Amino acid sequence: SAVDYGAIFLEGTNTPALTDANSILFGHAMKNGTMFGAFYRMSWNGTFGTVRDIYLLTPKGNLHLRTFAYVRVDASEMGVLTTDFASDEARVAFIRDKIDRAKFRADDMPDASEMKHIASFVTCDSAEGRGRYILYAYVQESSLPGVEGTGHLDPNKPGTDLDLIDGLGW
Repeated sequence: SAVDYGAIFLEGTNTPALTDANSILFGHAMKNGTMFGAFYRMSWNGTFGTVRDIYLLTPKGNLHLRTFAYVRVDASEMGVLTTDFASDEARVAFIRDKIDRAKFRADDMPDASEMKHIASFVTCDSAEGRGRYILYAYVQESSLPGVEGTGHLDPNKPGTDLDLIDGLGW
């Protein structure tokens, strides 16, 4: 139950439709691997590059996300909680900053200017103290109204048809 394990939740300033430039999701890093436990483990087990696809399924449409950076920040750093940006230049600067600061980063990502929508998966850093780990992912494909994907597909993997996922009743 949520009382025993907590719940994944969306930043309060985000729109529930996930149409912000940066949708921020918080979750505990559970020791049993649930919630964002797998994301936390990336800090020490070298799995960042092995599984880079994340699917967010919603009643209104679905997102295929592709991870691009994994960053550790101090818990007091509030700038990482930016959900919308004053300009495209500010959004691109935010993304480039995260790539530059990344503990791990992808080598096969689109340019930051092409990432119109990203998601930030935030979890605690219980090993090192007052910190957070954030896994950043860009929207590669979207069937969610108002959310634009990059359209960039991994050349070594067939494309994902979100319509097939939509057919599952989501």
